Amino acid sequence: RIAAHAADIVRIGDRALKWDYEISKARAKLDWRSQFKLAMDPEEAERIHNRVPSRSGACSVCGKYCVFLVLSRYLSSKG
Repeated sequence: RIAAHAADIVRIGDRALKWDYEISKARAKLDWRSQFKLAMDPEEAERIHNRVPSRSGACSVCGKYCVFLVLSRYLSSKG
């Protein structure tokens, strides 16, 4: 699926890039519902996410080192 999407970006351009943009926005907001909806395999994405609960709102891979959480804390500290 990923290779097919890469081919779509080359073949049809902006329409395929819209998906990348939308899922990137959802990731940056830690908007899990939107990420699941936009995932290439929504059911599998949600199943994997739900295996290990997160206390920080980030995924279980990065935890407190999530780039979006770190960036948010940094920007908040700058006022």
